[in-house]
Amino acid sequence: MTARVNVRNIAVNALVSILEDEEKSHIVERNYMDKNELSDVDRSFFLRLVEGTVERKITLDYVISLYSKTSINKMKKVIRNVLRMSIYQILYMEQVPDRSAVDEAVKICKKRSFAPLSGFVNGVLRSIVREKEDILKKIEEADDSIKYSIPEEVLELYGDKKDKVLSSLFNERHINARLNLSKHSKAEIIAMLVASGVKVYDNPYVDSAVYIEKFGDITKNPVYAMGLITIMDTASMIPGLVSGVENGDIVVDVCSAPGGKAIHIAEMLNGTGTVFARDLTEGKVSLINENIKRTGVKNVQSKVFDARNTDKSLIGKADVLICDVPCSGLGVINNKSDIKYRIKKEDVLELSKLQKEIVDSSIPYVKKGGTLVYSTCTLTEEENMGMVKHILDNYDFKLSSLNPYLSENMKNENTDKGYLEIIPGEFDMDGFFIARFIRG
Repeated sequence: MTARVNVRNIAVNALVSILEDEEKSHIVERNYMDKNELSDVDRSFFLRLVEGTVERKITLDYVISLYSKTSINKMKKVIRNVLRMSIYQILYMEQVPDRSAVDEAVKICKKRSFAPLSGFVNGVLRSIVREKEDILKKIEEADDSIKYSIPEEVLELYGDKKDKVLSSLFNERHINARLNLSKHSKAEIIAMLVASGVKVYDNPYVDSAVYIEKFGDITKNPVYAMGLITIMDTASMIPGLVSGVENGDIVVDVCSAPGGKAIHIAEMLNGTGTVFARDLTEGKVSLINENIKRTGVKNVQSKVFDARNTDKSLIGKADVLICDVPCSGLGVINNKSDIKYRIKKEDVLELSKLQKEIVDSSIPYVKKGGTLVYSTCTLTEEENMGMVKHILDNYDFKLSSLNPYLSENMKNENTDKGYLEIIPGEFDMDGFFIARFIRG
């Protein structure tokens, strides 16, 4: 029980960092897990507490408003996040006894010098426990923003895709591992994963990928440490697959961090050619370098470079250009729920301007007959088909069919035209957009 009390304390700290200080959830989670050296069991509990609370924040705040005379905005940061986390356990974690969720919340308040408020927290939570079924019914009957915990403004950004996106939320998703087939065969890597205690299932969309379960801290797994697998969503593998790279090609990946796509392509090149992996800051490039070191690829050159500028030394050199640009991230809110609380309508317009700057500055790298792969992890018209139109209207590029590179179960009329939009949950993937062009 003591370990779980500590995990809840750590989770409250993480929630304050994410929901109050607006730090990115995946970075906060990693930092707190590394700093506290959590066991696999505690790590799993910590992630469930933090990710679940962040995912359901609007819903949880709605519940708090039903039982607290004090406005949630007037509460102490710690208190409102203790309440959020505890209500999440009561409503959505069946394996946690309601009494434990309440008692541990009170203990946290006292431990953090909020003893005078512990009675308030206790009273709110006990009322919620008593009326749990009625609360869940109210949530189910509430408007979409409360029911699915998404700001109204973000719901509007999804447009006619809204219902499909909402139907995919809260569904459990597979964890994907891309296999480094330049080092070992698929069967050999799978055998090593199974021997290390990992459960492995076939991925029906990408032959060089598998679904995995029960792996604990993957960074401590020997197969991961040897660079034989990379954890990335299947959708993130598509840009590399449709790039059509051939041995000896020169590839430029202008927004590369953390390097998954660049390394995927480097492996597809079988150690030949060169992948120029660029990103904006030292911190981002250090992530690329960590993955280069772990996977042992020799044909990736990383560099800090602002993609809004043109590197004259690469003009006309690229057989393949990868533009996986910064975007609003509306396709990945299942994995990074904090995104939905930060994005605004005006951000989409600003991002589309940035995307144009990056594309306009990077297109000179592509040689005649070369390939451009443009991708985002979002679903807005401005950032996706709007950019396709911009490229077609302003440059000597034509869309090129994705079908030669996709599994049969992913092909459709649009993929034959040269682009693919994946709604979150479709094909068991993140939301993503990919377009492939050939320079005339």
